[in-house]
Amino acid sequence: MNFRAASVIGGACALLAREGHAQSAAPAQQPTANATSAAPATGGPDDERRAAARQRFLRGVELIRSGVWSEALTELEAARDLRATPPVYFNLALAQRALGRYRSSVTSLRAFLRTVASTADPALVSQAEQLLQDSSSAVCRLEVSVEPIVARVRVDGEPVELGAGPIELDPGEHTVSASADGFANGERRVRLARGSSSVASLVLVRTNELSYLRVESNVPESTIRVDGREVGHGTVDEIVRAGRHTVDVLGPHHRPFTRDIQSFVGQRQVIRASLADRRTVFDSPWFWVVTGVVVAAGVTTAIVLWPAPPPLRGSLGDATAP
Repeated sequence: MNFRAASVIGGACALLAREGHAQSAAPAQQPTANATSAAPATGGPDDERRAAARQRFLRGVELIRSGVWSEALTELEAARDLRATPPVYFNLALAQRALGRYRSSVTSLRAFLRTVASTADPALVSQAEQLLQDSSSAVCRLEVSVEPIVARVRVDGEPVELGAGPIELDPGEHTVSASADGFANGERRVRLARGSSSVASLVLVRTNELSYLRVESNVPESTIRVDGREVGHGTVDEIVRAGRHTVDVLGPHHRPFTRDIQSFVGQRQVIRASLADRRTVFDSPWFWVVTGVVVAAGVTTAIVLWPAPPPLRGSLGDATAP
């Protein structure tokens, strides 16, 4: 988070106090003239629901104070489902942000700003607006292209409709899958950095044209491309159409690897890409760590052994040379 924990907890405490005031200010239900002794003494279902929501809310705030975000999220979601109030929305957003669920945090913060009273603390409203801006900037956008266009697409197991623009996702690793009758299923794993925009491309292969390709790189973070399409990192298993293909493997500080291959129906090929480090010894961080230690030691010795310069005399007295 960009905001200090003390500020966040301070906001939660302010909302907790406001929730407490709202609860104490709620008018008690008066018994009707025809009430019977069988009526519950603690009030009606609304009172019970309010009390249960408040209990889950208080528990969630205490868990936030303890930094137990996952359990806090569970309690605050339960409180929201029982009785959604601005304090619940605000603290729920804090838990969602801490767990990297920025899309949900955006929803909760918008609900808070929509439902909070006009008399709310301006500083707290300002903090919510800043949190909303930061959470919105963290959301990732993923463009998915698939062939054939009639294929059914899922992201993290949930069906998605293409053609309505980029799909908004939280940062992290996601799985894009596609299926179509008469074609082998396709799958792509993508890693999305905070606030990034990426493209996932899947080309499904007819079942009577299948060929299997495995690409293994000695550099786990290397990017693997088949026919110009990024298909993964480090090691990938890809279904390709029988025919000619080009495999490219690119490492962050390595010479690129390129191989043209011919695949046949039902064939399984393994391409092992051994990337060579293109950095010289002077580019290696270990060189500078070791050399830096030696140089630093030499400089220290020189400073210790070099005779101190005599004071410089001037009209204002003696001054030691720096």
